[in-house]
Amino acid sequence: GRTAFALPWFRVGNMGLVFGKVNANPTAGGGTLTQLRMSTPITTVFTDDDEAGGSGAMPNANPTQAIAIRSVTSSSVVEFAWRNTETADMSIYFSFMYQIL
Repeated sequence: GRTAFALPWFRVGNMGLVFGKVNANPTAGGGTLTQLRMSTPITTVFTDDDEAGGSGAMPNANPTQAIAIRSVTSSSVVEFAWRNTETADMSIYFSFMYQIL
């Protein structure tokens, strides 16, 4: 499961920046690859996985979890990916930039 919050974002030319917090409640721990997807506030269609990039962290996890963010090809979606060690509701603080194509 996940909980979404109102997220600040802005546009400068053909770049968008999004930042904020989302809560995730993964059901598998033990270093399982975990993914969460989020739509961009300004619709674009990514043609490669490097047209968005960013990072996030779960500072309350033990140990703190680092999160990579990248674009999902043929969509206007970014993917958060990390090796999960927790199965409790955790807050992810993040920022990412993306090209508006």
